[in-house]
Amino acid sequence: MADFKITINDYTSYDWRRSRNGGAYSFHETATVHNGQIIDGHHWTSADFDYCSNCGHFESNMRNHEERWCYEGYQPSNAMKDAVREADIALETSEDAEIAARALFPEDYELSITPLERS
Repeated sequence: MADFKITINDYTSYDWRRSRNGGAYSFHETATVHNGQIIDGHHWTSADFDYCSNCGHFESNMRNHEERWCYEGYQPSNAMKDAVREADIALETSEDAEIAARALFPEDYELSITPLERS
């Protein structure tokens, strides 16, 4: 099983003129994968509002949200889980992992995969 870092950038609704507080945000997620399992990650957005880096949701009361919902840390999205599965299969079969995982997403998404050195 491969070790890698994968990043998904969602620009589906993005418009740079309204990307901070106008409703046209970009959304991003990065995960670190070890032996086929997601071991760490985080979410972020271009918006200027409170956004949970663990689950990828907007929240007005971040402290309460983290204590009630995200106390276990990073929660990968279903899109990330799918991308990791496809990339891991491709890497095991010597295929191009980015091409395999990229096929899951529409054109306005960006995806990158970086192999990690095993220690």
